[in-house]
Amino acid sequence: MYDEILFNGATFGDLDRGDGPLIVATATDISTGSRFTFVQSEFDLICSELDAVPLSRAAAANPALVAEARKALDGGARAAAPAGESALPSRVR
Repeated sequence: MYDEILFNGATFGDLDRGDGPLIVATATDISTGSRFTFVQSEFDLICSELDAVPLSRAAAANPALVAEARKALDGGARAAAPAGESALPSRVR
């Protein structure tokens, strides 16, 4: 869904890596609680190429990005949750 609606199939390889800022996406490995950073040195450890990874994978791996994308898709219409409650549906939490 994110790939079709937000990223149009773009991969990390599509990002301009010239003189612009370095863009780093992070996620949490829920089995260990450790941080996973979407950078080539991390992908070297798993014998993979970061440039081939869809940006939507990084967005889906990070709950904060998913929440922000959802707000954008909703046009910002999602109401704030009452104190102590999550604004995200239970299937997303």
